[in-house]
Amino acid sequence: MKSSKGSFLSIALIAVLTTPVWVTAQVSRSPSPSYVLKDLGTLKDGYNSYIFVGPPSFHVLNNRGTVVFAAGSDLNDRYQPCFTDCSMNHAARWQNDVLTDLRAMGNKTSSAPLAISDNGKFVVGLSENGSYDPLTNYPEYDAILWQRGHKIKNLGTFGGNVSSAVSVNNQGQVVGGATNTTADQYAAGLGPCWSLNCWPAATQWRAFSWKNGAMSDLGTLGTGNDAIAGLVNADGQVAGVSYTNTKPNPTTGVPTQDPFFWEQSTGMVDVGTLGGTLGYPTCLNSKGQLVGQSNLAGDKRYHPFLWQKGKQMQDLGTLGGTSGTAMCINEAGQIVGGAWTKHNNAFHAVLWKNGKAHDLGVLSGYEYSLAYSINSKGQIIGCLTNKLSKGCEVGFLWDHGTMYNLNDLVSENQEDNLIMPLNINDSGEIATWIDIARSFTHAGLMVPQKKH
Repeated sequence: MKSSKGSFLSIALIAVLTTPVWVTAQVSRSPSPSYVLKDLGTLKDGYNSYIFVGPPSFHVLNNRGTVVFAAGSDLNDRYQPCFTDCSMNHAARWQNDVLTDLRAMGNKTSSAPLAISDNGKFVVGLSENGSYDPLTNYPEYDAILWQRGHKIKNLGTFGGNVSSAVSVNNQGQVVGGATNTTADQYAAGLGPCWSLNCWPAATQWRAFSWKNGAMSDLGTLGTGNDAIAGLVNADGQVAGVSYTNTKPNPTTGVPTQDPFFWEQSTGMVDVGTLGGTLGYPTCLNSKGQLVGQSNLAGDKRYHPFLWQKGKQMQDLGTLGGTSGTAMCINEAGQIVGGAWTKHNNAFHAVLWKNGKAHDLGVLSGYEYSLAYSINSKGQIIGCLTNKLSKGCEVGFLWDHGTMYNLNDLVSENQEDNLIMPLNINDSGEIATWIDIARSFTHAGLMVPQKKH
């Protein structure tokens, strides 16, 4: 997975547009929440550690307070291009101040976790396997399952050279994408970078579900050749993306891509579009409600959507501007993301609740915001920035109508900058990146202090 701190951050805040306007979030008159920041560290004197960024929304923090991330070491990754910063990284699990190296498949290979089940029994992701793909000259990687008490499980492919496990539920059902042996010039185009940060692939991607040792091909939509699954809920319902045909569109350069919903009784269902030729889901709750983003007709604008069984895709709308995106939905059906304001003056974090869009605004000193995650209590985390091309500059917490700078909630935090909070669990714990003295990046966990 070819990435760096900069590329992760730029993925997170959409694209570069123009002309900011100043809107300030509500100032709190009640005592601010208080957090303890835990630096989750690295392995073997490594410099950096990374929490991976979607879409879809990677479930890297569960309700038990367990975090999974890629932890760096002092060894070099000899396979180029490398996963992250070209040091050897291993998937790691952190729980109760204990960091566990989940290892990789081969000697001096890197691995990365993308999700953990809520019961903590299963972690999924990918690992280099020590070979180069002869079709692309990039390192090969395979979908991996880490299960407590067991060795690393390579889930394999459909005969191709790359695969990745993206999500897992409490029953050990794993979903992701795996390549086969059929050549396909559009295999790497599933967007935005569902094919793992635009890592090249020369053969077809197929969406898979793996359980009890068996990998199943979930098929594709229409006459499309490629699909990747990225989300699975407790009931085994799956969502992902699929091409619907094989003809590239002049606006995107790839075939039409729609979100899909899959369950055992119906197979793969086309979620539809808002008129454009590219859409993707970001989050799926236990009720089978699916949110994401879809282009409008002409592919120049995109809107957030909500989809549920038996209903057409619903356009959630924007804050008066041309485009917006939905990032997460909780069990109560509350949705968060971001949208452009009137005249595209600014991009702001949004809460869609009871059919209405609520502008969460920004904090003084920042011009743009985007919400990433919402828990069952309605607490929201996201990012603030002054320049979209720079990505996330600082994280925020929105709680009971008030937006807080995450840095202000950690009393002992003096030099570190809390950037890109990715998940918030139902206890209010927050998995975030820590920018350490503007030199290194570590995974971190913010733990709320109990009020006396």
